[in-house]
Amino acid sequence: MREINKRAIAALAVAGSAVAVGAAAVPASADAATLKFFEKSTGSQFLGPDGQPLTNPMMITPGSSFSATDLDYVGTHKHHASTATASDHIACTFTTQSLGTCNGQIAIGGFMLLANARARGSATSVGIGNTNNSDFTVKYRT
Repeated sequence: MREINKRAIAALAVAGSAVAVGAAAVPASADAATLKFFEKSTGSQFLGPDGQPLTNPMMITPGSSFSATDLDYVGTHKHHASTATASDHIACTFTTQSLGTCNGQIAIGGFMLLANARARGSATSVGIGNTNNSDFTVKYRT
């Protein structure tokens, strides 16, 4: 039996969130910052609309939710710092089986980046094999 990559399913919700809330992409002409991390999962959970854990994330229905926390290491899964520089959290509520509205936070030192409907940037998460870890890139306008 193949393990389901929870990050891949959550990425659908994040992608849907960008469309659903109209998050703006970073224009090429803006002063933009790019952060690249190897994101190591510290926990994740899918819940059904009734608040009960979903044993099969493929059973997502409108009202289901996803929550995840990670430690973030500067670099990529192939080459990254030995200690975490940041941490993140994402929470999504699915509006359809593959689209959702999400909020995310990235804590870096004494700063917090918030991703919501007014966010001016983009985030990309690429899953690493059959793990819940990923390479995570954040672009935002300063």
